Amino acid sequence: IAARYGFSLDALVSNNAVTTAPLVPGTMLMLPRAVDPAQAATRTVPPALDAGLALVFPDVMQGRATASGETYDPLQFTASHRDLPFGTVLLVTNPANGRSTFVRVADRGPVSQAYLMELSAAAAMALDLDPNNARAVEIRALP
Repeated sequence: IAARYGFSLDALVSNNAVTTAPLVPGTMLMLPRAVDPAQAATRTVPPALDAGLALVFPDVMQGRATASGETYDPLQFTASHRDLPFGTVLLVTNPANGRSTFVRVADRGPVSQAYLMELSAAAAMALDLDPNNARAVEIRALP
């Protein structure tokens, strides 16, 4: 929504009592400023930054410190990525079913180059990913 209407995600979240978790259909949002409907119709989601296999953080990680220094909480929408700066917000999409969610990069990894990223349990659930198998995802960095 933020990308489509030309707002930063932080601006949209700060104007509403929401998190970056998936919204319930019908949720009313206050936009940071008025939107020209003609301009809004031309905005598109940025192209995929990368695609690859995603893993889900193992349960044993709960409560442990991540590379950013924060504690891993499986209920937060976070991810690990080898290169992107901590705090980067990504739109992660499961191409098998079209479901998407936002995550924030909070850790480094995965160790194996065969995988693109690891997702928190909450993010994997929002995407309908099997926590026991690597699945294809696409990522988009948002402004």
